[in-house]
Amino acid sequence: MNRFYIEKKNVDKQQNVAVITDRDELKHLTKVLRLEVGDHIEVCDGEGTDYLGEIASVGQDEVGLTLLEGLPSREMPVKVDLYQGVPKGQKWDYLLQKSVECGVHSIVPVQMKRSVAKISDEKSSKKQGRWQKIADEAAKQSKRSIKPLVKESVSFSEALTMMGDYDLVLVAYENERLNSLNKISDLVGDASKIAIWIGPEGGIADEEIDRLKEFAQVISLGKRILRTESAAMVLLSQISYIVE
Repeated sequence: MNRFYIEKKNVDKQQNVAVITDRDELKHLTKVLRLEVGDHIEVCDGEGTDYLGEIASVGQDEVGLTLLEGLPSREMPVKVDLYQGVPKGQKWDYLLQKSVECGVHSIVPVQMKRSVAKISDEKSSKKQGRWQKIADEAAKQSKRSIKPLVKESVSFSEALTMMGDYDLVLVAYENERLNSLNKISDLVGDASKIAIWIGPEGGIADEEIDRLKEFAQVISLGKRILRTESAAMVLLSQISYIVE
């Protein structure tokens, strides 16, 4: 069934009605799919609530809906934020897309010592809009109940200051020998908010891993070395398997 995002302010739960006003969504609904009054669609407020709706009216500036019923959320019961060492070029676009499909809650690009791509503060704000659009499209395709937020890039030191907000911090590190993927279930436990760290193409530098070990659980993703754009998907999939 076709799925559309609506703003939460455009939902009236008491009257069981809503309106779609986003120009891109309107164009897709009316011009591309050519949906009409009486057709059923899925709608999501992007903040965790999904509905089955019936098109009640089609106008130039909005589409009116009757909300028929609520739908189960498609989100993991655990919020997992990805702190990703910035890779270069199309790897980043691919990583954004697949991480959203795998259930990430938010993505924080981190400028690390071995990051090949360097993003200035000025470029970061410009790129963030494009990154968010990629994430939004992936969220819609995979029928996510939220729109995962892609934040502006931060330095390694800035990212470290954010770790106090988490119940668990996991760092994927190719040189780890004690904790492997089969230990993740024990580590996750009752955590409700998890941060995962993935290094850039060149990996996590020695001084960075030493800093992370002060408060994080360092794990191996297996005997084989994964590309940076693959590692997040493996770790997110493992967490999803455990909690869902």
